[in-house]
Amino acid sequence: MKKILQLTILLFALTGTLFGQTLYVANNNPGAASGTNVFTGSTALQDAIAAASTVAPFDIIYVVPSSVAYGQITIDRGITIFGIGIRPNKDIGKKSLVGPVYINSSEVRISGLSGPTNGGVFMGWSGGDTTYVNIIIENSYMREIRQTNVATVGLDNLLIRNNIVFNDGWQGIELYTTSTVNITNNVIYCNRSTGNIYGDGLQIFNNLFVGDGTSTSRAVATAKNCTFDHNIFYGAYVTLTSASTGNVWDDNLSFGSTGDTFSVGSYSNTSNSPNLEGMDPMFVDMPKSLTWTNAHDFSLQALSPALNVNGTDIGPSGGANPFISEGNILPLIQTVTIPATIPVGSDLPVKIKAKGN
Repeated sequence: MKKILQLTILLFALTGTLFGQTLYVANNNPGAASGTNVFTGSTALQDAIAAASTVAPFDIIYVVPSSVAYGQITIDRGITIFGIGIRPNKDIGKKSLVGPVYINSSEVRISGLSGPTNGGVFMGWSGGDTTYVNIIIENSYMREIRQTNVATVGLDNLLIRNNIVFNDGWQGIELYTTSTVNITNNVIYCNRSTGNIYGDGLQIFNNLFVGDGTSTSRAVATAKNCTFDHNIFYGAYVTLTSASTGNVWDDNLSFGSTGDTFSVGSYSNTSNSPNLEGMDPMFVDMPKSLTWTNAHDFSLQALSPALNVNGTDIGPSGGANPFISEGNILPLIQTVTIPATIPVGSDLPVKIKAKGN
């Protein structure tokens, strides 16, 4: 299956189209060569977005890893944007640095991007009276993921998965007028005393909330009618305030905070399956801190109480889409060799050199 997937992607890159879509490349590396559907320079990524079609099937942009950030972008049309991933192969080293990212459209997928200090994903900031549907934010390293608080701007069918949200004192994940929102298999740093999750009716599954163990690392700010299932709160203060009501807490684990007690029975918060309070998840190497490094390993040791709880592991290594930080689904294409001429009726020999990620 993996070989077939990679072959399909490589053929896509060669032909520039797949199922009616066009592939664009953004490459802001110094000295990068431009070409058909290849954009270079400081505005490479925004230029690629502007060139993409505004009608379905929506186009795809590949963001070449670079030591130079691509800067702020605004997405005003359906599109898929692929970067290299959170923790690229060591031979590549560079990331697809971009941010902030403003999404003012439906049918958007961003994957494998990394935000520098001002990196974040902001949805609906253009205002108006609309609901954006079918948005995926995945495999990315961002400071925060937020929706405008303008009541007329809604979100429907939003998926936030396999990200590191490194919140350094900002809002974390903040959502308002929403429907069908899944937040799953993320690592969410809790670096805010007032909390890091805002929302109503969110489905929050198999995440790792990390803090430094004090009340300034509060996991939840205002959560109403949300479902928290199979999450680990590690050094993250989980005890709720009266602002969070009507939530369901099932099979979550807390450890290492001054607020390890789930507020089941308070503020109309309920549970259908017991939570594990004050129990060490026994990570391989995951400190209670407010900073992510590529050396961190939140794999569960053999005797972890978080293993196989009601059918799956608690935390980001469990669930249907376990967290993978090594990269994105696209290989990095290095060279393509095609002969200038071939005999009539002969096959076309193509040599592709690519680095998996």
